[in-house]
Amino acid sequence: MKTLLPLLLLVGLSACHTITPRGTDHDLAATLIALERTWAEAELAADTTTMRRLLADDLVATTFYGVMIQDVDAVVAAPLDPALSLRTIQQSDLQVKRLGPDLAMVTGRADMDWAFNNTPLPAAMRYTRLYQHQRGTWKVIAVHVSPVVNPLRVATAEGDGA
Repeated sequence: MKTLLPLLLLVGLSACHTITPRGTDHDLAATLIALERTWAEAELAADTTTMRRLLADDLVATTFYGVMIQDVDAVVAAPLDPALSLRTIQQSDLQVKRLGPDLAMVTGRADMDWAFNNTPLPAAMRYTRLYQHQRGTWKVIAVHVSPVVNPLRVATAEGDGA
């Protein structure tokens, strides 16, 4: 019995982790990755209705310039700037982690081709989005974006005294 108890405890804990009222972690990952794709498509199309639907009213966003935005309308208005256009977006390395029954984190990379006044402006970034299950749907409650930099270029620039 002593050797069986740890095994039962382990099986019980693993079952609690993977089966929740919201489905399996695999189901959650598929759902949130689909929402990530929906966000990218909405951003490309400047579809502010879809973007607004995906964001929680109390969103906290940190841009890759370190600016904190707590206004959904400001986040949604960004793609409407006539001088700035998003031409392509390629998401990769999407990872989903359940943090609780109604909370999950998505991390990933986005390689984007922007144009500012028709001048190409490529950007690579890593991001983290926190999703919360609210009133029957998953909403983004927080996002943080950081630029991807080439560490060799940074080291070379520092070595040159730049």
